[in-house]
Order: sequence, then structure tokens, then C-alpha cells
Amino acid sequence: MSKVLIVAAIIMTSIVVIAYLSIFAGPIAANQEKWGQFGDYIGGVLNPFIAFLALIALLHTIKIQKIELKKTITHFENESKKADLNKIIESLHRRIKTSIEKQIVLSDDMTVSLDKAISGGEDVLQNEMLATYFSYHKRLGHDANLTINSIIKELEQLQIYIERYETLTEELKEKSPFPRFYKSEFNKLTRVLNKNELINDKLYQFYSYLEHDLE
Repeated sequence: MSKVLIVAAIIMTSIVVIAYLSIFAGPIAANQEKWGQFGDYIGGVLNPFIAFLALIALLHTIKIQKIELKKTITHFENESKKADLNKIIESLHRRIKTSIEKQIVLSDDMTVSLDKAISGGEDVLQNEMLATYFSYHKRLGHDANLTINSIIKELEQLQIYIERYETLTEELKEKSPFPRFYKSEFNKLTRVLNKNELINDKLYQFYSYLEHDLE
């Protein structure tokens, strides 16, 4: 924009000078009065035009400043949104981890966490500990039932906030490792829950996208 204004000023000055010389042709170098008249002519014609160009430059500067200010405000708003989403995601992550590591009394001789039960194998036919855990899940009000239901609910909530975080980072054209990390954290858990028909395929696929990437 500044280059355009400079070129316009040069062109206008050239036109004014050429117009003066073409109309009032003659030597003026030795005539002080003519120099004064020439200066008055140039100032009278160019000053309003230059003032107009200065006004345009000022308005353009104000416009640019408004755009930059808006970008800055939007940037800080998005950073604030990211920080808020991070806090929620981290909180849900901790709550799920606490739930799967919670020790549940299944019988007089068996107290186990879901995490430990899964570590013994994902097939309930071959993993007695996991089979027992899931059998107690069917008992309404039992700790195993309440724990798994809480985990499923929080996995669903975590999916929502991770998707929001991914959408925000895509809009900002940023790449973040956090969504991938949190998905991988519960990949095995959701696979086991899905095999036992405790969560739907959509929720399982969300956390198991890493498997599909490797296929």
C-alpha cells in the first residue's frame, strides 16, 4: 500500500509540474517572483492531494492494526481454549487411570484391579481373573459394576474433549502429540471392553486408530 501511495504522489507531482511548464512556458530561474508563483501553484495543488494520500495511509494503518489486534486476540483465545481442554483431558485421564487401578474385592481370596485383571490376558476363557471381574460387573451396585460403568462414561467424555482439541489444533494448523498419547493409553482397555460387548464399536475404534494405522 505504501508503494502505491508513493507512486501516486510522484505521478501527481510530475503531472502538476508538466502542466505548469506547458501552460506558463518560459525561463523562471532568474525571476524570484515567478519562483514564488510557481511554489504557490505547486503547494496549492499538491498539498490537498498529499493530505488526501496521508489520510488514506492513516486509514490503511488503522485497518492493519485492527486486523493484527483481532489475530492476537483470537490467538490468545485459542490458546486459552487449548489450555482448558488440556486440563479437562488430563483430569479425565487421571480419573480413568485411578478407576482401572482401583482394587476391587471379588471374593474372600481375590482382590484385584481391572488393570491387573487385563494384564493376565484379554480372553475371558483363558483369564479366570478377568472373567471373574466381568461376572461381578453384572451385579448392580457392586464395586466392579460401578467402576466399569464409571470408566465407560469417562472414556466417552474423554473422546468428546479429545475430538474438540483435535478440531481446534487443525483450525490452527498445529500438530500435537497429546491426542495420540491419550488414545494409546486406553487402546488395550477399550479393546477388552469391546470384546466383552461393554462398549460400542465407535468408541473402541476411536481409541484403536493406532492399530489401523499399522495395518
